[in-house]
Amino acid sequence: MKTITRCRRYTEMPEYLVLLKLDSKSLRDAIRRLRSLPEKPRPGVKLCYTMDIFGDWDLGLLINTNNEDNALDFLNESLDEIPGVVRAYVLSGSPHRQMQKTRKQ
Repeated sequence: MKTITRCRRYTEMPEYLVLLKLDSKSLRDAIRRLRSLPEKPRPGVKLCYTMDIFGDWDLGLLINTNNEDNALDFLNESLDEIPGVVRAYVLSGSPHRQMQKTRKQ
């Protein structure tokens, strides 16, 4: 079993959580293929880890990318090649701005 190095939190690269719905008829094969994706499935994209999800979604991927376009290319090209992926929902895990702490004066 291949081990993927965990991504550092608070990295400079934007972080995305990709929720995947899989076809129940090819669930095991799709999960096997997704778990065997390389750590760097395409330039500018790093796969941090996969996770099992129970409920409306079946599997999650945590990825870092150097820009939004690479995240979309990964979803549209790499994940489309895997039979059994029915739907994907992407959540950005990167803040849009820093929250400033205020001090009482």
